[in-house]
Amino acid sequence: MKLLSFIILAILVIFMTKSPAFCADGIEMGRFRLRPELSLKEVYSDNVFKSPQDEKSEFITIVSPQLSFDAALAPKNYISLQYAGDFEFHSEHDNLNTAHHFAELSWNWLTPKGSHFKAGDRVKDTASQPYSETDRSKDYLLNRAFAQSDLKLGAVTDLGLSYEFVARRYDDDIDKIDDYDRHTAAVSLVYGYFPQLPLLLEYRYTDQRNQEFDSVSRDYKTHTAFIG
Repeated sequence: MKLLSFIILAILVIFMTKSPAFCADGIEMGRFRLRPELSLKEVYSDNVFKSPQDEKSEFITIVSPQLSFDAALAPKNYISLQYAGDFEFHSEHDNLNTAHHFAELSWNWLTPKGSHFKAGDRVKDTASQPYSETDRSKDYLLNRAFAQSDLKLGAVTDLGLSYEFVARRYDDDIDKIDDYDRHTAAVSLVYGYFPQLPLLLEYRYTDQRNQEFDSVSRDYKTHTAFIG
């Protein structure tokens, strides 16, 4: 997160020292665009722990800042950096206060022939909610690296290829039993000769490596095929 904070600060310095143009989509300066957002929400819950008995009610204030930065390499070819946060403040139960951080760096390219390529990395620093007044939150980091493409093979035929790696890591040793690494690869073919009834063929492979429990492996692999 320190690296992300440095990058965001550098972006803000660039825009503060130039003469950007303001528009509905954000602040633009040549090939660069900056889009800041901020939302404030107040929520009331009459059963904040979702308990069937001894229900607890309270007010929740949620502050959600967002910042996205786009840098165009060429027409329809750009790099994006995004940050979003959710900060929850509970009026009665401090153990429910949380700070969720989300960051993504991605590359997008839409070719003149209509093929689409995207790759990037997404990081989420979050926590699971406690279930009682004495329970604690379980902080973890979820990292997702991905690459996907949609290739135009012809006027009515698309070929999709994708790969995704997801890793979850809990902060506390007591929670690391729920850590995992997951690899997912997929290939799909769409034949749209009949626009109202396109044919879809897809195959997906998943390999998940879970943290061992008492020397017992909980890994699994799945093969899934779709047709429709």
